[in-house]
Amino acid sequence: FQQVLDSPEVLERVALEAIEDCYQEGTRQVELRFSPSFVSAESDLKWQEILFGFSCGIKMGLKKFPEMKAGLICIATRDYGVDSVEETVDFYLKNKNHSGTLTKRIHQRFNDAMSHQVLSKNNNNEVLPAD
Repeated sequence: FQQVLDSPEVLERVALEAIEDCYQEGTRQVELRFSPSFVSAESDLKWQEILFGFSCGIKMGLKKFPEMKAGLICIATRDYGVDSVEETVDFYLKNKNHSGTLTKRIHQRFNDAMSHQVLSKNNNNEVLPAD
C-alpha cells in the first residue's frame, strides 16, 4: 500500500475518495490522519507535497459534498525513531494553518497529546517518547 502513495495526485485522490466514501455511508464529519514520514518512506515525495496532495483532495471533497466537514491530522510514526517524531512536530507547527484544513480543535488535540501523552523533553531539551 505504502508504495502506491507516490505522487500528490494519488494522495489527492485518496483524500477525495475517503470523503466520498464517508458521505455515501452517511457520515458528515471526518478527520483524516496522515504520517508524512510513513508516506515519504517509499517515495521521493517531500513532506510539503504530501500535505498539498491531501489538502487538495479534502478541498475537492468538501466542494463536492458541501454538507461534509473534514479535518486533516498530522501524526508522528514512532517506528521511524525519535528524530522523525521531532521532525514531524516541527513540520506540524510550521504548517498547522495550511489552507485551513487543520482546525483549532485538531490543533488542541495534537498539542494536548504531544505535551501530555506522547512526548517529553530531557535536560538537553531533546524530544523523547513518554514512558
